Amino acid sequence: MNPRYTVSVAVYNNLNLTVRCLESVLRCSPPETEIIVTDNASTDATEEYLKSLGTRVGVLKNEKNVGFIAAHNKAAEYATGTYFVVLNNDCQVTTGWLEKLREPFKTDSGVGACGVKDGSCFSLDQEGYGVQANRLEYVEASCAMYPLSLVRKIGLFDSAYRFGYSEDADLSLRLRERGYKLSLVDMPMYHTRSATASMVRREGVDIDGFHAFNHAVLRNRWARYLERRSLHRSILLRRRGAAGDVLMLTPLIHAMKERWAESSIDVVTDVPEILLNNPEVRRLYHTSNAPNYSYDYVFDLNLAYERDPLMHVSKAYAKVCGVEVEDVRPRFYPKRDDREWARHLMADKWAVIHPGRTAWVGRDWSAAKFEKVAEALRARKLHVALVGDSATPYITSMLDLRGKTTISQLGAIMERAEVFVGIDSLPMHLAQATLVPTVGVFGCIEPKYRLLDAPFIVGVQAKNVGCLGCHHVQAGPRTVNDACLRDRVYCMERLEPEQVIEAAFRAIEERKVYLETSKIREKALPYCVGKGVDLGCGRDKIKPDAIGIDDDPWPEVDKVGNITKLDFADGELDYVYSSHALEDQVDTEAVLEEWSRAIRSGGNIVLYLPHKEHYKGVNLDHKHEFMPEDIAGILESMGHKILVNENDVGDNRYSFLIVSQKP
Repeated sequence: MNPRYTVSVAVYNNLNLTVRCLESVLRCSPPETEIIVTDNASTDATEEYLKSLGTRVGVLKNEKNVGFIAAHNKAAEYATGTYFVVLNNDCQVTTGWLEKLREPFKTDSGVGACGVKDGSCFSLDQEGYGVQANRLEYVEASCAMYPLSLVRKIGLFDSAYRFGYSEDADLSLRLRERGYKLSLVDMPMYHTRSATASMVRREGVDIDGFHAFNHAVLRNRWARYLERRSLHRSILLRRRGAAGDVLMLTPLIHAMKERWAESSIDVVTDVPEILLNNPEVRRLYHTSNAPNYSYDYVFDLNLAYERDPLMHVSKAYAKVCGVEVEDVRPRFYPKRDDREWARHLMADKWAVIHPGRTAWVGRDWSAAKFEKVAEALRARKLHVALVGDSATPYITSMLDLRGKTTISQLGAIMERAEVFVGIDSLPMHLAQATLVPTVGVFGCIEPKYRLLDAPFIVGVQAKNVGCLGCHHVQAGPRTVNDACLRDRVYCMERLEPEQVIEAAFRAIEERKVYLETSKIREKALPYCVGKGVDLGCGRDKIKPDAIGIDDDPWPEVDKVGNITKLDFADGELDYVYSSHALEDQVDTEAVLEEWSRAIRSGGNIVLYLPHKEHYKGVNLDHKHEFMPEDIAGILESMGHKILVNENDVGDNRYSFLIVSQKP
């Protein structure tokens, strides 16, 4: 298990300060604390002193004095602790200082930085200078703690700032902009303010010049904030249609809300029903009733991807807005009544098919071939539901919903499906939004520009056709692909039903691999008896009567919320179950302590987690440092008895199961 804390100290030619600082850190920190000292080319006895500390302190040596910012950024690259702590070398800490700084993070997963009051400045004046006032606007980095995972995500100090000064205010504003909170704690600490700066100035470093330069960067970057004292942004997005194109706005909207948490996003479109229940959209307007008041930002996304077809639709939108989109999953939220309607309508196992039609040459596939797909699905004991509009051709089905559903109802239908098969259009996008096995048939469009990169979402194209994806090489903007490059539409004519049938059954099997709980359900269920929760349940809750908690409002979720703070009394639960969710939390120990609090004496914590040495799953960006002995050790330190500790490793299995019982 990684150390809980990494403490970073930058030093330069002030041996007395360095000795006092490091002696206090070594004396007052837990023995497993990782300490990294960056020596900015000291020429006094500092180097010899650091060598005398041996392996207790890791030393990074710079060839010249690069200052505060670059030194700590370099240390952050080497850090392994859960929390990264920046400490001035003119500070002396006292016993329990790290645990004190950690306290706000334990009780609130939304905290991004914690500092020390200690007479520090934590407000900004109109020019961006730090002042002592009542408004908490930034955390001074003379002594500050940050989750290392957050540092990895957004960076530590911005390299646009030179040497030192203003970098901590900028980092704090960037954290707040993303919705993270700041915190300050009261604790005893001795800080010889400006001692290092005064010494460096005497060495000939133009501290005042760096100070002036950095404040100019800060003022320019955060001028709107300094003027308004608000990080709020009002944003208007325009995209007339079609419905699938509007749905593909949702990854952009989600990225905007992550980047600018206090933003309000309005959308003008011809199909507002697509976004009607989206919690990240403030107001919806039909194109015929567009607002006439001003916004901070207005983005016209009409013809965005049509002009830039060689990228995913959502990334083309993001490019126009200057925002990065990593997660391109579309998000759709059916109405509660429509989910209930779909639940009663589709109690058995269903395959949903959408044969088209569209106005695009190279996008439609023949109804006769879809009929063969439907026949194969029925042979596998799946009922067939047919969706589309009144122009959709008929295929044999038990449930004919052509022209009979609202968009919300269509989304609810998709949530209940065992598999979806159809052309590239709105129903296909709704299917992948609900994370059901999805097979799209493609010809003139390349699947990678429309689909999620997930093994159970498959784009199928004809074999041995050289002109596939011709849409992307013809002159834009392309709104309708109304002409084929050849005399016939070979891309769709040569796509055989057997390819689509094979892809459908493969997608169903791949989805089972994706759902981690399905792999361990039989072993976990005996320990999940009584009243309990499934934390981070997603679309595969451990058992129907478990209370599912997740940050996505799937139909299986009973409570939408954070899993690090449970809304249950002490000892109220009989069990806590969680699969592949704990690794995404910042503070493993604090989270397990909270989960343990909520279960009764004799209750169980049941964990299914990625194994550090074996994980090869979908979410490769997640943390995977867990070993079974690490988690078992934490639970045992809480007094729990380990009932099960076994690896679950093999074909598409890369995890371990731990069950503990509370004393």
